[in-house]
Amino acid sequence: MKISDNRAFLLGSGFGFKIEGYEDKRSKERKILDCILSIVLTAVTVGVFFLAGPLIGRVVHNKHELSEVDEKISGRVSPILRNPTPPIPQIATKKVPEEKIEVKEPKHKEQKPLLKELPSNLTERRQLFRGPRGSITDFPNHDPEKLREIQAYLDHKNMGLWATPPVPKKSYPVYGQNAARYVEKQQNPRNKAMAQKIVDKIQHLTLGDLEKGLKSCVDQLNKRIKETPYSVGYVAGKSQQWVAGLSLKYLDRLPASDFTLNDLQGTIDVITPGQSFNLPRDENNLVIFDDCAYSGRQLIDNLKEIHDQIKASRKKEATTVYVVIPFMTQSVYDKLSKLQAEWTHPLKLQVITSEKRINRVFGDVLELSKETNTQRLDRLVDQDDLKALGEVTNYSFDPDRFGQTLCYTDWRYPDMASFWQHFGRQAMKIDGKEIQEKEYFMPRSEDIERPYGFSQEMADRYEKSTNALVKNALVKNTLV
Repeated sequence: MKISDNRAFLLGSGFGFKIEGYEDKRSKERKILDCILSIVLTAVTVGVFFLAGPLIGRVVHNKHELSEVDEKISGRVSPILRNPTPPIPQIATKKVPEEKIEVKEPKHKEQKPLLKELPSNLTERRQLFRGPRGSITDFPNHDPEKLREIQAYLDHKNMGLWATPPVPKKSYPVYGQNAARYVEKQQNPRNKAMAQKIVDKIQHLTLGDLEKGLKSCVDQLNKRIKETPYSVGYVAGKSQQWVAGLSLKYLDRLPASDFTLNDLQGTIDVITPGQSFNLPRDENNLVIFDDCAYSGRQLIDNLKEIHDQIKASRKKEATTVYVVIPFMTQSVYDKLSKLQAEWTHPLKLQVITSEKRINRVFGDVLELSKETNTQRLDRLVDQDDLKALGEVTNYSFDPDRFGQTLCYTDWRYPDMASFWQHFGRQAMKIDGKEIQEKEYFMPRSEDIERPYGFSQEMADRYEKSTNALVKNALVKNTLV
């Protein structure tokens, strides 16, 4: 390879000597050029190492420190903060008000907006499961701050109860004048005596009666349960859930959890969301609240299921089931007493009720004879009384409705298995003749607004929300 004249001149000038006949001196020039290039490259390499080395080391060190910090906080930060990408992005979301968001780690307040994205069907499902909600103003005799604290606790525990469930706004008493006329118009003395007895046996329970009876029963529960953790059981949409909510303000210790009973024993005229029997895992004390027990069939079925489930689980720890119901018939009380005697370790049943008993048609209006062993209730009563009953009412004996009573409340008429259908209205007669509408002395069942239960629209929304959760496998081992 030949070097041009210009390059030879520059090289020669750089070393301070004149180059003549450069073609003969190429070997020497080549050596000089190679030496110079080697020195320059070496100098550049050393310079880069000394200048860039400390900077690279500092970056690596900082990255290591950040990794350690991330490992330390990862156990404290919510998974939704650690992973801003939702596990199932197809779930619909809705915004949560800023003031309701709590972030315990101040260092991560910049990530606060991430918590606004919550599965809408999960929050809606919980609200729907609780049923209708009342207002603090419906409880003027109770500390509103205490009610708020109770609700905050229920929210924290994700329990299906309201601290302020809806309450009836009106009372529905018997139309006294019409009832008196109904008795007076009976011409037959025996019929008149029977009509008077029927009117006297009507029981109308007001919200005040319920609150008073419930407080008395809860006071007994507080003394028995003391500081022991317990779980509350109910069928969502039924009176058990509603009464449990009313009881909360009287409890010295709030329940640690709640569980669902089987909705297959549901009331005929109440819509309930789908739910199955689900015993709590940790609590050995179970409490079931309710307002009234008429025939006791649903209650007994629930208790038998609890009994069988616990026996099947071979649980060794002692388990106590408390039934807290202010008002019940004597027959239900007798059945529960019998059940108490039958339960053996590790199961124990305790019944808490008031002294007030609900009047039944067979047993209170028609007195039962103790001299016969027949199972037909219509043969256990005075036959003349039974005939008189047929003259002043349209009553006909039905063995499936032997638990019918004359007790109704300001929050509902019991279903036909527990209350005489159309009693005080088209079911009544004067000496065998049906009374006219203007002579009715009982309020219409449709006028009494039930404060609990699901509307069909609520039930449909709940089912839709549940199906979405099951489809996307969002909820496991939850309440319902």
